[in-house]
Amino acid sequence: MKKLFVSLIALLFVLLITITSAARENIYTINDVTIVFSETSSLSDEQKALISHLIINGTDNSSTTYNLMCTLFGHNTATENISVIEHCVNDTPPRCRKTVQDVTMCTRCEELIDTHIITSYYINCCE
Repeated sequence: MKKLFVSLIALLFVLLITITSAARENIYTINDVTIVFSETSSLSDEQKALISHLIINGTDNSSTTYNLMCTLFGHNTATENISVIEHCVNDTPPRCRKTVQDVTMCTRCEELIDTHIITSYYINCCE
């Protein structure tokens, strides 16, 4: 009985660690900006990191090189909803701004095609 109890506790602990690490892969923080992807996102971790970098630092499409497949057949786009939280924007509460955006990215050449703001509002997140 004692071995069964210890085994169940160990299994629960492993499951908890797995769930926690999977949830962390959907949150990217750069400087004072946090980008949260959906838990059901179909994008890879590399694509999420690239989108986070492009959203925060801006995009420069003037020197973009396309994949041969994109040149011949057009972009293969995927659209995701993301939340962008800018911390400490205001001096008084609510201090942080949350923006929900539709982000469209080509899955072949990894170009950020379009970002569209769905909604933007202030939240109480930082003291």
